[in-house]
Amino acid sequence: PPPWQPVGEILSASGEAPFWHMREERLYWIDVPLRRIWRWHQPSGHTEHWDLPQPVTGMAPCRSGGLLLVMGQGLWHAAAWGDTPMPLADAPAGAPAGSLLRGGRCDPWGRFWLLHSTLPSSGRPGQGTLHCLPPRSTPRPALLAVRRGVPDIQGWACSPDGRRVVWCHPDGHVIEEAVLGNPGRWPPELGMPITLARFDRPRLGANLPLPGKPSSGAMDQQGRYWVALAD
Repeated sequence: PPPWQPVGEILSASGEAPFWHMREERLYWIDVPLRRIWRWHQPSGHTEHWDLPQPVTGMAPCRSGGLLLVMGQGLWHAAAWGDTPMPLADAPAGAPAGSLLRGGRCDPWGRFWLLHSTLPSSGRPGQGTLHCLPPRSTPRPALLAVRRGVPDIQGWACSPDGRRVVWCHPDGHVIEEAVLGNPGRWPPELGMPITLARFDRPRLGANLPLPGKPSSGAMDQQGRYWVALAD
């Protein structure tokens, strides 16, 4: 068979933050421009979407069922597909104008990590704060600021043993790793990042294809980090 196979005739404006839901045998992803969530059922090939009142910039499945949604300036929980999302946590006060919550993935202990940042503009890189949401023990848990002054990172992923995290720094053309001290305990302790891999920037006037820059990634069960290169 060909190396790439379409899963169906899906009219999706964009496909971001995908994850595989093992219990449901479904692939989920978000469609930011259309304010939609999509899911594809692998056994039947059926695809459906869910329209929401505002763009979803991050999503994760919940152990107790339903979905955690990052929308606007807060986090929401939908108990089931199509249910009305209920507010879960607000964005921290005092954030710079134009910043938003986006991305987000869970570590092995169910803590949800996401970035509150300004988007890159006019050649200036985005800046933000890396936050962590504890496992839900109260109706409205608070986000904890773990690292401030973080660049526009993407593809945050935690190793299977929960002792290190890896992410892409697209503007820096690097993959970075940080040790997660005191694994599983609250509050989390994140060490200083080190460079795992560096991708050459395109040279001006060089008649060469763009080497690309790391734009996203994911960790497999063996702790290997898989990288998607833009361009």
